[in-house]
Amino acid sequence: MEFTLPTVAEKSLTDLAIKRALRKGVDEQEELEAVKSEFRKLGAYLTSFDSGTSPAVKQFRHQLLMSGIGSINFEVDEIGNNLLGNKEIVDVYLELFDGSVKPKLTKNTADSTRNEEIEGKTPTNMLMFGTASMLLDGAATEKALFDMLVTGYARRCFFGYSGIERTQRKLSVSERLAMLTDNTSDAQLASIAKRLERLSDPINHEFQVKIPDAVMKSILEYQIYCEDQMEHMKVSDEIRRAEARGRYFKTIKLAGTFAFLDSQSSMTQAHWESAMKVAEMSAKCFNDLLARDPAHARLGKYLAECQSPVTLADLMEELPYFPKSGTPQKDMIKHAIAWGYRNNVVIKRTYSDDIEFIQGESLKETNLNELRLSHSNDMSEGYIPECKVPFDKLELITKRPNWHWCNHHFVEGRRRLTHVIKGFNMIVIDVDGTATIEQAQSVLKEYAYHIYTTKRHTATQHRFRIVIPMSHTLKFSCDEYKEFMDNVLEFLPFETDEQTSQANRKWLSNPDAEVFNNEGKLFDVLPFIPKTRKSEEFKKYIEENSNLDTLERFFYRTIGEGNRSNTLVRYAFALVDAGYELDAAVEKLKSFNNKIPKPLPMDELAATVIQSMTKKFFQRG
Repeated sequence: MEFTLPTVAEKSLTDLAIKRALRKGVDEQEELEAVKSEFRKLGAYLTSFDSGTSPAVKQFRHQLLMSGIGSINFEVDEIGNNLLGNKEIVDVYLELFDGSVKPKLTKNTADSTRNEEIEGKTPTNMLMFGTASMLLDGAATEKALFDMLVTGYARRCFFGYSGIERTQRKLSVSERLAMLTDNTSDAQLASIAKRLERLSDPINHEFQVKIPDAVMKSILEYQIYCEDQMEHMKVSDEIRRAEARGRYFKTIKLAGTFAFLDSQSSMTQAHWESAMKVAEMSAKCFNDLLARDPAHARLGKYLAECQSPVTLADLMEELPYFPKSGTPQKDMIKHAIAWGYRNNVVIKRTYSDDIEFIQGESLKETNLNELRLSHSNDMSEGYIPECKVPFDKLELITKRPNWHWCNHHFVEGRRRLTHVIKGFNMIVIDVDGTATIEQAQSVLKEYAYHIYTTKRHTATQHRFRIVIPMSHTLKFSCDEYKEFMDNVLEFLPFETDEQTSQANRKWLSNPDAEVFNNEGKLFDVLPFIPKTRKSEEFKKYIEENSNLDTLERFFYRTIGEGNRSNTLVRYAFALVDAGYELDAAVEKLKSFNNKIPKPLPMDELAATVIQSMTKKFFQRG
């Protein structure tokens, strides 16, 4: 600043004055004074700046072109807070990165004279730092960032990204003190500063770096590699494709910088390989940044970790990316709920005194080798806590003589509602003469289940108990459990004992039971969890299809494009298993077919579904 800048500027201004004087046909000394006056009016030289306007940047560029030295350095801390406010500069920088910028036409006045344009290129640098949570806010700032990347910044910039790192070992007081007093880095920085000072000698002005053919071949190989990477990316992934496309070119610039730092006028293979390593690290950081959870997913994870319900005010205070206004808040919560469905996180919304409370719970997938239950030889006491039984060993409990068991654990083993420990992963229901075992098997064909007959079971009056493993372990209060079970029972197409909805309900074993086991998928509990959007959708489905009986409603939910025939066959078999006479079953089948979207033509229904149902009917005798 004290020597190199004025030395180079003096020569550049003199050369500029000579060129203008020759073009205008005026005295060189007079033109030199005019050029220096113009240069002084442009103000002081800035090594860097953190904000500004487009006209100011263009004016500064004009100053650098006149002096023939320097660079435009835009440095921003906390880019998440400052990106939107600097959009004007961000836009003009795309032109600056290519070396030139279009001038703005301004009116000449007595106080302001339009400067004469100077052709040339100016070095341009942009350094932006900040936290990812503020930048990826799921709102305007994040959108602005992605607009930047798409329009050209992805291929022009190097990226660094550090996720959350958890310290492996806590440092002691002595170790922390040693780190604070260690001056090794200070000595290294001082050495680097002296080296850079030597490189700023005027002799290095307009230093040129040549690229030998051997290094150029490596560059072209890397270009092909980057293009191959881009071709394997989705066409819709514009941002990653843009970064891959331009990666080799910015790597050339970096390698040239490495050569200059080594005071070598020819780029070596080592310079190129070092730059390429940086570029690949940048690409990884770039992909890590893009792969970071969007704001609604981070909200979902936050809610899943909360131990108690939170309000909107809590979210605004705790989460910098959570919107401050109504509609964006609702949208983010809605997206968080949808994310939760795909990631085994249930988000509940409740209201108290017109205040909305939100709570999330991360659901654990059920392990069939660890079905939760408790059991005792007493009706009320001695229930063994934390008991887990494999699905294929349930018979050891359900057929044990004079034994009682529950699908919950209890404090001190006492079977009381007040002693229920939250957490269950199987549904248990009683069917007392309202359906046949065959009907239950037909309806639950797709699911894993354990059925055993009770002591009052007869050949004409089927009485049995169904144990259905759930997809996830749920932790409900007694009231929530009842609401959950009521939803499940409303879904199943046969009448069951209403006392099933009690969290402390116990069941009696039967050593003489007939047992029927089925290996299938686990019962999806998400649509039946109280106070969730899915349960609201289920209730809406029930209301909208009140014209359907329970059996029709059960199979109606599974109908989709391409599986109508299969669903109708399953429904027909369920009718036969329920004990319907053939004529009555055919009529109910036809009625159900007419209620579904895009009913099967009658000839197709007769040739496929009715024929299969008739065959099953006579096979049953």
